[in-house]
Amino acid sequence: MSDDRVRELQLTVRAPPGADEALASRAEGFTRRALERASALIEERAPGRLVVVRRLPLRWRLAAGALDTPAAEQRCAESIAQALLDVPVATGPEALGEDVAAFGNAAHRWALRLEARAGHVRERESAVAEEEDVVRALCDPARSEELLAALERLARADLLEGTLDALPDDDVLRLAAGVRQVAMSRTAPAAPE
Repeated sequence: MSDDRVRELQLTVRAPPGADEALASRAEGFTRRALERASALIEERAPGRLVVVRRLPLRWRLAAGALDTPAAEQRCAESIAQALLDVPVATGPEALGEDVAAFGNAAHRWALRLEARAGHVRERESAVAEEEDVVRALCDPARSEELLAALERLARADLLEGTLDALPDDDVLRLAAGVRQVAMSRTAPAAPE
């Protein structure tokens, strides 16, 4: 998983009257730690795999005392990790709109995002906004290796030409400039020490 942060967490805690007022806070901390541990387990078991989770409903029944036990946290993390590892790796851009999608690596996701941007697939509304700036994001100099890997992946699948043909001219020019910048940085002489 590339982004281990939990951006939004909706949590319902059912407790008897008079329960510890800090219970909700403890439950949120437990859930966040379990999700972060699940992310680490996925990376251990499938290095490089990228799992994008937009919505993941979980139902746990835990005693209040379990919220402070590493064993319960580990059990919950294991169940999340296994469920996410069981998600099949995406075969097409339609996966971009799913609540949970798995990609072989970051380049795989970028290639599918470029395909989607090119109009090969109409994604669900939730993914459209994310795809609007894919070319600009991919051409960020910090992503130069991912840019090349995504284009190479499209080329190996005989999709590069069709994808580039379907993209707006500005996007194609931006991609070309990104590739050119990578090529120039690779051929530039090393700075003297």
